[in-house]
Amino acid sequence: MIISANRINSFNELYDVLKCDIYEGRIEERLPSIMQLCNLYGLSHCTVKKVLYRLKIQKYIEGHKGKFIQVNKLVVGNPLFQKNIVFYLHINTMGKLLSHSSISAVFSFSDILALGIYLYCNDHGVKIPEDISILSFDNLPFSELLSPSLSTFSEDSETIAKSTADLIKRITVGERNISTELIKAVFIERDSVIKI
Repeated sequence: MIISANRINSFNELYDVLKCDIYEGRIEERLPSIMQLCNLYGLSHCTVKKVLYRLKIQKYIEGHKGKFIQVNKLVVGNPLFQKNIVFYLHINTMGKLLSHSSISAVFSFSDILALGIYLYCNDHGVKIPEDISILSFDNLPFSELLSPSLSTFSEDSETIAKSTADLIKRITVGERNISTELIKAVFIERDSVIKI
């Protein structure tokens, strides 16, 4: 068992490290005990238990077996968990960017990644839109359910699909005079952008 032994300062950092180590197979069977993790990373017993609880809820670990915490072997190298890792790495990157800069707004290229920004802001006391405005693209159903609701762009998927099918048909029959078509997205103004 090889555990990333970088300096860890918070719940989120320990969570990210252990999650990545499990997924990438550096921890194949079991984690050290809670006390060993506390000593290794210099974090409180309570913080380590919270991290382990979160990992258990997300099925990265199965629970205690004696003094050790068993890893869920279905997670190691499983591509279904890869998107989850990318999502949390995005949150981590966003956190570093926000903590070292005077950024006042973020445009996310998808509502899913905007959700990651919301999670980071919630965990770190960053108020939306007072401290940072968030604008996104997709208009997925959950975007209006977030608090505050997410301002986003909505694309006309049906028009895009019909236009693409028509374009493919014209190309396959050898038509040479093909022009591009601009399909406008619609801005859905909600509450995640501050009014100026």
